[in-house]
Amino acid sequence: MVENEIFFYNESPAILSDYTELCERLFGFQPTACLNHGKPFLLLPGKPIVLLLEKAFGQIVGGHSRTKSVPQAILSAPDEVVAAFLSALFDGDGSLSLSGKVSLEYASASERLAQGVMILLNRLGAVGRISSSIKSATNSSHPIKRTYWRVVVYGADSVSCLGAQLSFKHEEKQRRLKHVQ
Repeated sequence: MVENEIFFYNESPAILSDYTELCERLFGFQPTACLNHGKPFLLLPGKPIVLLLEKAFGQIVGGHSRTKSVPQAILSAPDEVVAAFLSALFDGDGSLSLSGKVSLEYASASERLAQGVMILLNRLGAVGRISSSIKSATNSSHPIKRTYWRVVVYGADSVSCLGAQLSFKHEEKQRRLKHVQ
């Protein structure tokens, strides 16, 4: 997100379609479909929209991914809103593995964001842990090694507990989630 535009990157057609429908419903117009080095993204222009999102969720323009956190409005929201937030977060940036030990994972450059996600997962009854590792970002043209934080919920019981509350637009993730239940 920059001062007057929102960039939404995702390779899942279902998630891009859902985002487009949401923009139409909330803001009255479609984002523009674009490509950046072969990767699809949607561009939503409009300073009023950026200002509205900042008013609702705090500063979202500027800074780095490593300074992000779960918005206070989400931390204090009802469980249904928390579940919707986590569904979208894991849908876009998470992974759900059924091979070996069942696990649901989210990675972030922000320790505060990882901690906030863990708090929300605990609220919904899931048990997990946070770990760190030094990695390079996969979405950068100039990768720099930095600390990244992993939030992982291990085991069929904990993931199944979330499966009753979360819902994914990404068809393969949703199929896996239903398989665990």
